[in-house]
Amino acid sequence: MGSLAEGCDADPSPYQFRGTQFVGNVALVQGAGHCVPCLQEGCARHEGSEKRVSADAGCRTVIEAAENLFARTRVPA
Repeated sequence: MGSLAEGCDADPSPYQFRGTQFVGNVALVQGAGHCVPCLQEGCARHEGSEKRVSADAGCRTVIEAAENLFARTRVPA
């Protein structure tokens, strides 16, 4: 399942199946492919196999998610 937000319960999962989302102190970046999320754990259907949708998400998508997360969780000085 990946990381859980601080104080969040794994059952039921707080995450939706598609898209970039923010739950507490966690940013989950997922691609937009028809196969997302990868319940078969990779393109070759095993955990160690390539996950092309994740690799194709692009740096800009990840950077924007990180910036958004930092803005949401910023602690006043």
